[in-house]
Amino acid sequence: MKFIDMSENYPFTGVGNMLNFYNGLLKIKPNRKILFIFDNDTAGNEAYDKCVMTKQKNIKAIKLPVMEEFNQIQCEGPYGIISDNINGKAVSIELFLDLEFRKKEKPMVLWLSFNKRSKKYQGELIKKESYIKFFKTAIRNNDKNYNYKKLRELLEYIIRRD
Repeated sequence: MKFIDMSENYPFTGVGNMLNFYNGLLKIKPNRKILFIFDNDTAGNEAYDKCVMTKQKNIKAIKLPVMEEFNQIQCEGPYGIISDNINGKAVSIELFLDLEFRKKEKPMVLWLSFNKRSKKYQGELIKKESYIKFFKTAIRNNDKNYNYKKLRELLEYIIRRD
């Protein structure tokens, strides 16, 4: 099994290029099983919807799951700072990390742009790099205080869809 992270050391970053990569693989019909995992945000849902219209035995697309705890997340945007449901609008892989580990403030999503087709804002976790850094440090130090609950749930979700 091999993983390709479209954000690190890969020349075609972004959901649009990931969709192009998906469509390119459809044309060459690879023998290996390939799983595309899209964020459950505005852009990821739009790309995912295009992928599920095509059927290929070895190529499958899923999106990150809807989770109840994402129903009330602090968000900053055109309406100020409010609590909002970010499922389908701003759920990225970083939100499955322990968002309370060594953090004093609550996690917050910043609404970045408005998608006219879906009529939804696209959001991003503020300071997501710090959550990634804490995760890597916790793994390296085998820190027992780090909460892996959401990551386990995500892994189970992915395995069920394979």
